[in-house]
Amino acid sequence: PISPATQQQFCVPTHYCSPTTNICTARKATGAVCGSAGECLPPNTCSNGTCGPRGGAGATCNSSPSLPCADELWCNGATYSGLGACASLSAANGPCWFYFNCQVGLFCNGANFVNNTKGTCLAQKAVGQTCNSANNEECGKGLYCNGTTCA
Repeated sequence: PISPATQQQFCVPTHYCSPTTNICTARKATGAVCGSAGECLPPNTCSNGTCGPRGGAGATCNSSPSLPCADELWCNGATYSGLGACASLSAANGPCWFYFNCQVGLFCNGANFVNNTKGTCLAQKAVGQTCNSANNEECGKGLYCNGTTCA
């Protein structure tokens, strides 16, 4: 271990900086008690206080993310913060909470967290098409919404 410091330090990839001691500590193996994802050896994460793998397709999950899904999957739940099931990225016209719940080339349109309404994955827009300035993902790769139009 490295001696305590006055600020959190950078540790080698096999270690994490303990927030309580400021000492680089070996990352924890599957089944170990944890307080954050950074404490666990990759590809594990901290799920409900234990180091373990992210959920595969169909596994129970939530978006908090105390029960996260594996890469390339998302937590498809009835509400954003409630329990759901790990699912493949949505195709066009499929459900979503965020653009990264959709397949490449799509964006999430209409998700509303206040009333727990999922959005719909739609095709990203081309140069000159109308867009909402609050949603840059609406425009295709390399484009942005300049207020009302993809540029």
